[in-house]
Amino acid sequence: GTATAQTTTFIQVKESASFKFTTVPLPYIWYDTSDGSGTNPLTISCAGGSFINDVSGVYKDGKKVGGTPYTVSSSEDSGVYQCAVYDATDKGLWFQQTVRVDIPEKAKVEMTPTTATQYLEDGSSYTFTCTFTGYPVTKLEITDAKSLPITCPRSDADIVCSVSGKVYTVRVLAFDKSKEGSYNCNMETEFLNPDTNISSSSNDVKSIQFQYVKPSTTVLSVNKDIIQKGSSFTLTCDVEGYPEPETPILRRGSTSSTLSCNGVNIKTCTVGFSSVDYSYSGQYTCSTKNTINSQDKPSSATLQITVYSHTDVTMTTTPPPGGRAYYLTGDPLTITCSVEGAPRSSFTFTKDSSVIKSYKNDSSDSDVATSDHSVVYKYTISKLDFNDNAEFTCSSANSFKSGNANTDSEKVVIKVYEAVSVTMSVSSPYRSLGSEVIISCTATGSDTPSSVTLSKVRADGSVTTLTSSGSDNSFCTRSDYKLDCSYTISSIGYVDDGSYECSAKNSVYGTEKVDKKSQVVKVSSPVSASFADLGEKEVSYGSIYQITCKVEGGKAPHKVTLVTPTSGTLIWQSASSSNSLQCNTVDNVENKLNCMWSINTNQYQGEGKYTCTGHNYLPKPGTTKKSSSSDLTLVITKDVTVDFTPSSIMEIDHGQSVSLRCSAEGGRTPHFLSLKHEGVSLVEYDKENNKISSKVTVKSHNISYVKSISSFVYSDDGEYVCTGKNRVGQKKEKSTDCDSALIPLL
Repeated sequence: GTATAQTTTFIQVKESASFKFTTVPLPYIWYDTSDGSGTNPLTISCAGGSFINDVSGVYKDGKKVGGTPYTVSSSEDSGVYQCAVYDATDKGLWFQQTVRVDIPEKAKVEMTPTTATQYLEDGSSYTFTCTFTGYPVTKLEITDAKSLPITCPRSDADIVCSVSGKVYTVRVLAFDKSKEGSYNCNMETEFLNPDTNISSSSNDVKSIQFQYVKPSTTVLSVNKDIIQKGSSFTLTCDVEGYPEPETPILRRGSTSSTLSCNGVNIKTCTVGFSSVDYSYSGQYTCSTKNTINSQDKPSSATLQITVYSHTDVTMTTTPPPGGRAYYLTGDPLTITCSVEGAPRSSFTFTKDSSVIKSYKNDSSDSDVATSDHSVVYKYTISKLDFNDNAEFTCSSANSFKSGNANTDSEKVVIKVYEAVSVTMSVSSPYRSLGSEVIISCTATGSDTPSSVTLSKVRADGSVTTLTSSGSDNSFCTRSDYKLDCSYTISSIGYVDDGSYECSAKNSVYGTEKVDKKSQVVKVSSPVSASFADLGEKEVSYGSIYQITCKVEGGKAPHKVTLVTPTSGTLIWQSASSSNSLQCNTVDNVENKLNCMWSINTNQYQGEGKYTCTGHNYLPKPGTTKKSSSSDLTLVITKDVTVDFTPSSIMEIDHGQSVSLRCSAEGGRTPHFLSLKHEGVSLVEYDKENNKISSKVTVKSHNISYVKSISSFVYSDDGEYVCTGKNRVGQKKEKSTDCDSALIPLL
């Protein structure tokens, strides 16, 4: 078997030395290098048994560290050593008695980073390492800012710590003010000097200072969501940071001047504004800074302030010209729609119900003048007319917040006046007799004409009302600012020839206005002339007869001639004041004339052919002269009378010469004459039966026969009868007369 003995020996090696394990090995060895003298290595040798290199050798803390001899030189080599040998007899590995080797080393701590102070912001993380060297260790400790130990390994929400050999790695998580302070790595060693039996210790501490910092932050707020024009508001600037930031500075816009704070403290600046207008809109800036590790940490906050106002519409119009209180057609007009509001308003401009301009507040329109808080639209009418009688409306809207709509509108009623104006026309001013004529009359004005009257103006200036809008609902059709009137003459006659007048009334700003227009209607008809008695006219002998010639035409006849059998040509002319023929209008109608000539029929005066001729021009310009004639034969009628001379009883001596005259006189001229002696015809003239005798003398109104007896004898004695005949009256009835004489021979 194996005999084992143990003893304890303290060996202090001050210079090069070597030793061997023997069957009675030294169990404990100090190798002191703490004072710097142990610079030579210590060699450990193993002896005894058979050494096989792959398994035999020097083991430290259960692990083979090398073969024999094995050299140790630093505290890292401290530990429990064993020599392992291979026993050939037992054919096995066995370990000789262990020996503990301690190599003391002073405590030493190295910390990274080496910067003594680290500035950490809220919520940040930071990692540091501690490397510990020294032996033997009596204390190894890492403490936090509260001097509480940090155990390793560790992993939680605050700290993660890990160990790798001599290196301890600590990561501080979610840093905040509570973790501010000094983090320490502390190491102590202590060993007993075997010579003096006195303990020696060493200590080393490294620290890192974690300082909590927070760069300045600035928050600028306003006490109202909506700031309206004329109201007040308050701005509050709150600053934070560690170290404490400087007093905040509040500015408006880009100005370099600061606003005075009310109730200011180091963390808050409050500024109040009252009766604000649009100039208070803009960007407000609050700024501050603090200093961290000699570096400025500025911060600022901006706030856009908008001063709102409800949309507000104002409409204006240019005044009527000439200082009038009212507009007339033809006047210029400009309607201005001014809309104020913040934010800038949208608007719609309408005429009655029709949209003229629609503007959105974010659009661009050359017709609309804009500024930050207003829009201006001008609607210009160069010449007003009836269509501009309307209600003009400007409606606007803006919104402070989405869904919060503000609206406003204003109206202007434009009244355009125009004195009544009449236009008049006829379907044709020159119409044939008996044709249809339509007379149109249109009255316009503002106010709408109240009445329209159509009248006929006669040649003498008298006026006859034909119809009016008030008395005849079918005469006019009424619409806005207009009356359309129509009058129909279904069959035009000369009585309709002449001037027609259309008159209308309306009111202009309380004053009555009247307008009239006239239109001439002419019957376009060639002249016609006719006698009242056509063809042949029998007039009783000795009477007064008036010849009447009817002359008419369109234009009215301007000249009439009457050719007479006894008085030559008689003339009437409209332009003459001395006429030989008298012509008068019929029923006061200038187109109709009765031209008259009186005849005394004694001695058959005025008997014969009459020719009446009328002259006129057609009314249409450029037409030629027209004429028309009519003939009348005037016959003076008188019953036949016979005259026989000698008359009664006449005594004639034998052989005496006698002249017997048989004549018939009358109107019409006798057509029959006979003279008989004792019933025996001496002569007979019968024109109707074509018995013509040259012995008979025929004159106007008279027919005669003379019987001359140169020597009166008995055979000539007896009764002589003279008979005459003619026709009288329209039926030309026979008229007979006779005369006789008894002529005895003495």
